[in-house]
Amino acid sequence: MDINYTMQSARRPFLYRSRAWISIAIIAPVSIATIFSSPGFILSDMGRVSLAIIGWLMFFTGAIFRWWATLYIGGRKDTRVGMICDGPYSIIRHPLYFGTILMGFSIAFFVQSICLAVALVLTAVIYLGLTLPKEEDALTGIYGDNYRAYMARVPGIWPNWSHYQSGDVITVELKGLRAEFIRMLRWMWIPFLAHALQHARLTEWWPQLLSVW
Repeated sequence: MDINYTMQSARRPFLYRSRAWISIAIIAPVSIATIFSSPGFILSDMGRVSLAIIGWLMFFTGAIFRWWATLYIGGRKDTRVGMICDGPYSIIRHPLYFGTILMGFSIAFFVQSICLAVALVLTAVIYLGLTLPKEEDALTGIYGDNYRAYMARVPGIWPNWSHYQSGDVITVELKGLRAEFIRMLRWMWIPFLAHALQHARLTEWWPQLLSVW
């Protein structure tokens, strides 16, 4: 293991280093309670279909954002490349996180759970609140005033399409695309599993220990 990396990790704040475990501590119990419960409200067929459509739209929008961002930055997180502020990075500073949030939040629509939606929002706020300041401090240390001006111009986690700009040609790193493709394969099973779990929750044989909205 790299000694310098170990020392840098040790100097990071405890909450920053524990942000993944904090997220799991919030999401896991709410997810388990949602799965082994009866729905707190019963929707009509049209209502269930509408929520499923919204879930799929959010999932694919998030996936598209991640692919779009990967085309510009995948495999090129190198200071020699310079700041990347075209394409998705011209409308939002963290398009990869934005895409991940949309994909994750779609689960609440698939399983039709208000409690899970609230838990996902809380988790996103905590995780990003611990992560983004550290990452942006590091980028400010690398790029200085250029990154400060970029932060002042481009929103952090919600796109502003009026700022969009991009060159006619971009250089694409296949290494980054391959890595993102592998990640997407890990994500693709989630909507189908969520649909199956929601269907199971509506059956009589499924263990329903409590009622969760």
